[in-house]
Amino acid sequence: MVLCFNFRGTKFHVMKTLLMALFCFAAAKIDAQIASGKLAGNDGAANKYYEFYDNSGNKIKNAGEEDVKGTPMFKEDWGSGVVKFKNGKEFKDSLMNFSLFENKLFFSKYNQIFIVSEPVEEFMITYKNEKGNFDKVHFKCGYPIVEKKDANTFYEVLYEGQGLQLLRWEQKKINESYSYGGAREREFSLMQQLYVYEVKENKITDISSTVSSIKKSLPQYANYIDDYTSKHKLNSKDPQQLISLFAFLDEKTVATK
Repeated sequence: MVLCFNFRGTKFHVMKTLLMALFCFAAAKIDAQIASGKLAGNDGAANKYYEFYDNSGNKIKNAGEEDVKGTPMFKEDWGSGVVKFKNGKEFKDSLMNFSLFENKLFFSKYNQIFIVSEPVEEFMITYKNEKGNFDKVHFKCGYPIVEKKDANTFYEVLYEGQGLQLLRWEQKKINESYSYGGAREREFSLMQQLYVYEVKENKITDISSTVSSIKKSLPQYANYIDDYTSKHKLNSKDPQQLISLFAFLDEKTVATK
């Protein structure tokens, strides 16, 4: 629609208003496709609490309430990320984080927090650790249903082989505690569980971190596990040593198939 005014017999077309309206509409449409919230406050991605609002300005109840200690995110700090969508496209951003409370991926732009709403297949986020080095974490979904976890559940991929994958599922919940004469305290607590995914069989199995429990959960690999532990000291609580074990098992598995 073009707005027109007559002044002293001359018709003036007010195009500025129309162009601004079209620009705002396009920007809103793009934001609606890739995001559904914004961060309250002026601290941007460094803000500890994540409060989201709908288009009418009403607060959406979520994990980021101010009386909850800790963070719902995988890390307190944000890192650079690469996302692979299920349609094959990729997306990169310098500030990304993953909510272990909501099983959702977020990115930050101009002091706003956006939810990545397109279906995601996998993503990687690179964080700077305490020593100043960079750690890369890899999350992936699409695994078979196990317990209450479905194909939309993201797992951290600790080892990704041709035959075996070592996965870690993490979730944060809000715990409440009360002290006599004191106020109620709420904080995020972390839950973890290890899984092994057998690629050819499309089978996922939960395991404990002890050698005996791994052998019990995966009896078909018991001899290989014994062979490995007879030559290598294994602290099963050390993720890197578990990764070495499963790399060995994966090599044996691929060689025998």
